[in-house]
Amino acid sequence: HFYASYIVTRVPLIIYIPGAKPKSIDAPVALMDVMPTILSLVDVKTNISMQGINLVPTIKNPKSADKSRAILGDSYIIKENWRLLLYPTMQLSDLRYDRNESNNLAFERQDKVKELINEYNDFTIKSHLKNNG
Repeated sequence: HFYASYIVTRVPLIIYIPGAKPKSIDAPVALMDVMPTILSLVDVKTNISMQGINLVPTIKNPKSADKSRAILGDSYIIKENWRLLLYPTMQLSDLRYDRNESNNLAFERQDKVKELINEYNDFTIKSHLKNNG
């Protein structure tokens, strides 16, 4: 099985807004944030449920960015400096010191594993209920 490491999946999100000054914002974002952001920028209202967030408030005021926001994928969760890979094997990495994810801290930091699994499960359940309920 292949899984994309953090160093492969961490890419910048670049949004061009005519008339806006260029700036860099250090906050976690995901591909799912692009649609709600673009819809907001072009002032389109929708009742469609989306998992992503509108980044326009963060673009206007970078200090409002939620740096503790969790980013989830099919088999991982990234929150703050931590990345937990759920399968094919459970692996916890502290991305401040191990961007290549070569040191598995899952056994040493079972508290962090439990916290991230709970957040992953909570998000997944809420998302399912929101979309199906």
